[in-house]
Amino acid sequence: MRLNVASTLVPVALIVLAGCLVGTARANFLVEYHGNFSELAREVEFELQQLRQTNGALIREFNREMLLELASMVPRMRQASRELEMYIQYRDDVDDECREYTMFLFELYRTFQEFDIQDCAYYAFADLQADALFRFLPYERSYTRENFRSISQTVITLGRTNVLDAAEVEDELADELEYFTTLRESYRTLLQEELAKHGDDAYVTINRFESCRDEAFYWQDNDIEYIKSYLDDNCYM
Repeated sequence: MRLNVASTLVPVALIVLAGCLVGTARANFLVEYHGNFSELAREVEFELQQLRQTNGALIREFNREMLLELASMVPRMRQASRELEMYIQYRDDVDDECREYTMFLFELYRTFQEFDIQDCAYYAFADLQADALFRFLPYERSYTRENFRSISQTVITLGRTNVLDAAEVEDELADELEYFTTLRESYRTLLQEELAKHGDDAYVTINRFESCRDEAFYWQDNDIEYIKSYLDDNCYM
């Protein structure tokens, strides 16, 4: 987020106008505080940009790892399915009726296997979406809004205090600057913690996917053995 020059000039103009009310000499602190708030906002925005880039890189890497996991799952199951289909087609000593029925079973169980793959992919997608949308982003957005507000804090303070009482205005500005400075440290810690959670979330997601994948392998292997045994006995079971 780049600070808009016009949005910076407008508060300064209002501060100058306020200076006419409280006295030009006494109003110098308004310009000083406005500069402090603007500088703090600029520094915070730079830090947020760095954190956004880090978060984006983590999300991209997480997606890449999950795609690699899927890439290892699908070809293995596809190859096993193709080999079983060839086995059914070319198995000797099987009558046509049995071969036809066994092909029906093959198609049926292959549909179940496709559902297993889709389930694993869906669960992975749900975890990836949660990691991208709910781990870091809500806190970053909240802080970005608050940081943007700090740019106009001097004008906000002038709008809700007795502008003729320079001491009151200065006291509130000092409190607000301390608030935004403290907020910076709090959010800095919070956002770093959110980035660190990515590793834990990724570990859980990959383990969950691997369990889902292994279960899909298990059931496919069982399906294959069942269909082969059915065919080997010429459907007399």
